[in-house]
Amino acid sequence: MAQFPLERARHVSRDAVISCCLHLSSIHWSDATYPSIDVDGKPSSSTGAHRWAMTTIASYTRSRSSIIKMVGFSSRSSELGSRSVLAMVPFKLRLTILNALALYSVICVCAPSFNVTIDDRDGDSRTGQYPEYDPPGGWAQGANCGGCQARPDPSKALHGTWHDTTQHPQDPTPRTITISFSGTAVYVYNIIANHVPATDTLTSLSFMLDGEHVATYEHPPTQSSQYMYDVLVYSNGSLEDMKHTLKIQDMTSPTGPPSLVLFDYVVYTTHQPDSSSLVSI
Repeated sequence: MAQFPLERARHVSRDAVISCCLHLSSIHWSDATYPSIDVDGKPSSSTGAHRWAMTTIASYTRSRSSIIKMVGFSSRSSELGSRSVLAMVPFKLRLTILNALALYSVICVCAPSFNVTIDDRDGDSRTGQYPEYDPPGGWAQGANCGGCQARPDPSKALHGTWHDTTQHPQDPTPRTITISFSGTAVYVYNIIANHVPATDTLTSLSFMLDGEHVATYEHPPTQSSQYMYDVLVYSNGSLEDMKHTLKIQDMTSPTGPPSLVLFDYVVYTTHQPDSSSLVSI
């Protein structure tokens, strides 16, 4: 029984899928007769048809939006009208391509999604990677910070820890957290302070995902002395399944009050378990 690593399920080689289907059906590209149409701008041949099949699979894996896109209706309507390119391919070759698409669908379905936590102190529970705090001297481990005015209840924070910083308007360097992960969704959770004597407790955050600004979050403090725990300050549930970099920045305006950050943890959704997780196929 073959072993297939789940973390590769959504990144399986398209050549491997085609080769597998060819092996199972005992069909060889060189044995088929191909239609006389241009493939990738060149006259068709066994090599060209092979390349067209790969393009079909690539289109499917990128979009997976409709069966029409899978089989590759031609955009050259003046040449081919409304006829499907797939319909012009010999039956055995057509069957092989559809088998490949079906096999790839099964492989993708076999990769379940699950959530992974990145703790402020303990890092990624799957990869062991830690958040990067910049500047290093500008952040404190809140549960052990003697000089920090904000005092949340450690029993209500994940693993009893959080990272504490305050961005002042005159600070030359912004306070940031950088987190890398691979997945399709991400959720950021903070502890939020309200009224704390002798300290500013406005929370103002900016979020950059893969180098692009995507969101802001602001919480003006109330008169309550209660802390709020597990507060979702940013979420994105429609990410491409790939590696991402999330940067969280503590924000304040040149004339505004300081901004307090009590960062607790991040959760992301992934289809890529660690390499020890295998499924038999």
